[in-house]
Amino acid sequence: MFGLEPPPAPPRFALWAEHLAVARAFLSIDTQWRVASGGFGMAVIGLDYTGVRSGLRAAGIRLDPAGWDDLRTIESAAIRAMNEAQS
Repeated sequence: MFGLEPPPAPPRFALWAEHLAVARAFLSIDTQWRVASGGFGMAVIGLDYTGVRSGLRAAGIRLDPAGWDDLRTIESAAIRAMNEAQS
């Protein structure tokens, strides 16, 4: 349309069943990032846990301590990936 081509479809991936709940939790709060900016540019610091708590509650998602650890593992990897993309 208008001479533009749609972007290619993202590659398919598989998710193990035991990771589905925490993946859904992360996707429900994936806009709740804290960032810092200054002379160095912008850096992702981490999730805003107050926003995360509200988002999870609004989505009806409860995480046990193991689920919280899994969410923080995703957070850590996402921070690295987003900050590398900024470089």
